[in-house]
Amino acid sequence: MSILLIAGFDYDNIDTNVWNISQGGRNANARTGPFSAQATTFAFLRDIDSNITTFIIGFGIYKTDADFFLLLRDGGSDQMTLMRKSDGAIEVRRGGGGGAILGTSAPGVFPASAWTYIECKATIDDSAGAVDIQVNGTNVLSISGVDNQQTGNNYITRYGLATGLYDDHYFSDTSGPAPGNDFLGDVKVETLYPNAAGDSTQFTPSAGSNYQNVDEPQTNDGDTTYNESSTTGQIDLFNLDPLVTTSGTIFAVQQHMVARKTDGVVREVRQKLKSGSTVVNGSTVGLGTSYQQYHEVIEELDPDTAAAWTISKVNALQVGYENIT
Repeated sequence: MSILLIAGFDYDNIDTNVWNISQGGRNANARTGPFSAQATTFAFLRDIDSNITTFIIGFGIYKTDADFFLLLRDGGSDQMTLMRKSDGAIEVRRGGGGGAILGTSAPGVFPASAWTYIECKATIDDSAGAVDIQVNGTNVLSISGVDNQQTGNNYITRYGLATGLYDDHYFSDTSGPAPGNDFLGDVKVETLYPNAAGDSTQFTPSAGSNYQNVDEPQTNDGDTTYNESSTTGQIDLFNLDPLVTTSGTIFAVQQHMVARKTDGVVREVRQKLKSGSTVVNGSTVGLGTSYQQYHEVIEELDPDTAAAWTISKVNALQVGYENIT
């Protein structure tokens, strides 16, 4: 896997299963879709499930001030930080705000109060460190053969998004095939919702049809509408709204689920994605009694063809879930 996270921030509140939030939330000033994520201070931290030496991170950002906007960390220590300077240049420092300056772009590449798409590809090392930064798909800064390792480890375990608005975000490493192991360029994230029953409707709906209980846009409605099951092996699948985009490259599909259990026994579910005749199962997760968001089944290739996704294949796929216990 190369692409480890996709976030358009259009559905529900910022996911506390993925992000460590101190201040902020969603904002209607969005680059694409209805919402962006707003960090009102150094607010959004995301822990990575592994130690990653070389990585790529991209996002649309709307920033009004001259300050840091991306912190790359090993635990609680900054390995490297990126900031917007008052003249619109991007500055890279080792460690935190007082660390050595590793490089600075030309002025004016990062305007204030305008949506800008920034990507950073970096390798953490104490002598062979490297940083490449692209703005709106164009390279603005390349640094190599530097020490960008502040701690005793040549990797990051988390990153943070500081004051500003963020949209259309991805994070990837270089372990998988192209194109997900390099810059993706200026991208957008579309959120699709169920619009009809798929091949299986076995859970019991609270009312109406199964898909009508999981089709609410933008915000989860809790116990107002839901589907439930206590029968092992039961499956719901749903068709989705078509993509707004009608041309271009699709880098990955990520499924999203909100679920909880209503009793005190062990309840486990897994997400399912069906393309053509091929079904992909997500990891089995144990449910708590409070609703939580689950991001699973990131597929960079169409599992039915082992080739890149096409718009028609995304428009035809089904997603859903299975009751395991």
